[in-house]
Amino acid sequence: MNHVIKALVKNKARAGLKAGTEAASSAAKHVHPPKAPKPKTPKPKAPKATAPTPPPKPKKPPVSLQQEQLDIKTDNRQKVEAARRNGQVFVPESQGERLIKRQEEISKVGLGFDKAKESIDDIRLSNPGKTTDQLKKESPQFKTSMRVLEGAQAELSSIESNVLPFTPDDPKAFPRSLKAAKELKDADVARNGKRGETHIHHMLPKGMTSSYFERMDKFIEEGLATNKELVQMAEIAKSMKLRTGDAKSNLKVIAADPHNGKLNGIHRAMEYAGNGQAAEISKQALQKQLRKVKSPKELMKVWKEWLETDGRYLKDTAEIWEDLDKLIKEIQST
Repeated sequence: MNHVIKALVKNKARAGLKAGTEAASSAAKHVHPPKAPKPKTPKPKAPKATAPTPPPKPKKPPVSLQQEQLDIKTDNRQKVEAARRNGQVFVPESQGERLIKRQEEISKVGLGFDKAKESIDDIRLSNPGKTTDQLKKESPQFKTSMRVLEGAQAELSSIESNVLPFTPDDPKAFPRSLKAAKELKDADVARNGKRGETHIHHMLPKGMTSSYFERMDKFIEEGLATNKELVQMAEIAKSMKLRTGDAKSNLKVIAADPHNGKLNGIHRAMEYAGNGQAAEISKQALQKQLRKVKSPKELMKVWKEWLETDGRYLKDTAEIWEDLDKLIKEIQST
């Protein structure tokens, strides 16, 4: 019985296996592997229209003094000059603008100086042997020309010494009509009370500083130096707290007597520096000395030596001169 059942199972299994094989074979005939998609060839795109690349902008050359002069508009310059003249508004300026302004002022005032000097020379030639005092009495034109010459000389000394730009903390305080000059006077009144005539004194004498700067101007004119050296001279003085020209820090209000007095005037006293040598000499005498300086390098050396010695002495003495004069007078009166 068992062997019959085994035989039936075996036959059924064989039949199922055969049927499954035939079905699988039939299915295999109708099943195809998927076709690989055809690669899409991208259509060539027309290049987009682009604007041509502009050439690189050329680098701006360093701004020269001449270029700065061209960049300053006329209408703005007029406003600036008006503000500076009335001294009511501080108008900042660049180093380039300061040098331009300085050169313009030298040319303008120098023209008046040259005309006055020419007039004086002509009168002297026409009156040989006569002294300056005689000519002043006899010739109104000579007297007027001398006054113009002296005024232009003093003004030129200020202008030539004003190399660095003025600042709100250290504005231009000379001549006396400027706002900063009036502030100096008011401070003096607050400290000393109202008194008689006073003078605004340049502690570092403008006639002397201008002579040094003028010599460097000459080297620049000859092509041996540039404005860089000129500015460097002024910067060296400033670094030593010896500001040149009409800056407020170089000015002090001094009463007329100890300023101009024949016996106690500071200018007279500064003709001697304790060792019998002049600490302050005339502009003409210093110009003559500086003509012996033959190079910008040598001039820079001489300038530094003067600042460290006579320049320092003149500034420090001016700071205490009036107080010293008062003390001497008090001692003499006791």
